[in-house]
Amino acid sequence: MTLQEKAELAQNDVFRSKIQQAVFKAANYILADSDREFISHKYAEHVQKNVGGAWLNNFVNAVLGDDNINSESPDNDLQNTVNASFDKLAKIHYNNI
Repeated sequence: MTLQEKAELAQNDVFRSKIQQAVFKAANYILADSDREFISHKYAEHVQKNVGGAWLNNFVNAVLGDDNINSESPDNDLQNTVNASFDKLAKIHYNNI
């Protein structure tokens, strides 16, 4: 994908909705896992309490940073990329507060 195609996909409502649902799913699993880092739990709570929050842009950009993701990527690839990004984005979020 070209950078322009990635930029357009980042603004696509259907793609953004898929990422949002993948983040909610990841947050639910994290909250149920007592072995996860405290900061990831806090971020999962933040995501669930701020449905329309700016965190969505962070996840969309993180997912699109994976060169294997494109407009045809199946849901499980999107979910795996969100899952792999969650802890890193949690740390970034709380380092910026």
